[in-house]
Amino acid sequence: KRLMSATTALSAVEDGGPADGQQQQQAPLAPIKSKLDREIQMMQLPNLTFQDDINRTGEGVDRVIQGADAAKCPLLCRDWVLLACSKEPHECTLRHYYVSDEEKESMVKWRRQKDVTLEMKVLRAVAVREALVEKARNQAEAASKVFFASTRSLVEQEDVAELLPTLDQLRLANVRSV
Repeated sequence: KRLMSATTALSAVEDGGPADGQQQQQAPLAPIKSKLDREIQMMQLPNLTFQDDINRTGEGVDRVIQGADAAKCPLLCRDWVLLACSKEPHECTLRHYYVSDEEKESMVKWRRQKDVTLEMKVLRAVAVREALVEKARNQAEAASKVFFASTRSLVEQEDVAELLPTLDQLRLANVRSV
């Protein structure tokens, strides 16, 4: 509302009289608080950097500034390419934009390869964990059968000798999969 009234007042001043035949308001308008636009402010700085919100960029990072000389620009921020740069745009000394489509294609390919490698490591860790869980379950069943077949009241070391190393391996596999 304040912006509309300011626009109306400004157009009235430009026309030399009240807007739309209305009488000019005598009450002064309240000042409009301005917000700093950090992106525009950063565009005025030398060696500009960009850090877009991931939600706005959608599928990956895609800012390409054509015509920038790669030799005169700072190095490309690999964390930014991986969508993981935790620094504010003005705090990171590395470049948060691509200087050519070729650079963008190669870095997107690099990021996807890193993602695939990480996914494969996760899948292997989960598969190893699941195999160890199954092995521990089978060994626990065998140990239970041995215990219940005997007349002893306490579990002996030899009853669970096979199970203990498997449980240690399972603990390590749980940490890796997490």
